[in-house]
Amino acid sequence: MRTVVLIGGGALVASPLVAPPLKAQTDSTTGAPSPAVVHEPVALRVLRRLPPPFTAAAVGNVLGAPEKWGRTWDGYGKRLGDQFGFLLVQEGVLHGMRALLPWEPLPTDCGRAGSGTSFPRLVVARVGCSLRTTTTLQTVDGDIRPNVPFAVALVTATAASLTWRPERATAVKARSFVAQRLTISFSGTVVKRALFPPKPPPQPARPD
Repeated sequence: MRTVVLIGGGALVASPLVAPPLKAQTDSTTGAPSPAVVHEPVALRVLRRLPPPFTAAAVGNVLGAPEKWGRTWDGYGKRLGDQFGFLLVQEGVLHGMRALLPWEPLPTDCGRAGSGTSFPRLVVARVGCSLRTTTTLQTVDGDIRPNVPFAVALVTATAASLTWRPERATAVKARSFVAQRLTISFSGTVVKRALFPPKPPPQPARPD
């Protein structure tokens, strides 16, 4: 297991927890080395997603949801803890699922979707591309598969967060929370990918 050095908050942090070793790939035609598929470390994914929990907790505090936590600093702290707990469970499950199912993101550049068209068509193209890359992955052979790791991680993190939230007290509130959390998290991911499309990963050479 190697050590990956992460840059965060102006400091260098060595993390031995992440990034499985990359397998060398060669071009099946020329035999030349091809770019390896880079798996982003779990710790780096968490660091990149730090701002959303703070924002979501602030919005929840303003709306007073859940009501039992109140609109206080204590309530904000509980909401922030809820957001970070959800994030950590989701990223942990994602890491495990991706180890079991080593499928890769689609080699689609959503940043180019709808280029040169009117703004409404650009938005439609971006959202459509984002929806496709969020819900599907591909195997090393190029076969399309549903994004099972994302779905399992989202459901697991939602179920885990329900164990410490006050909505667990009644079945009606629990079902409402689960539906809202799944809808908001999924749609938020699609919108984020549409607004800030991730660059497609380099693809390994396919076997003959």
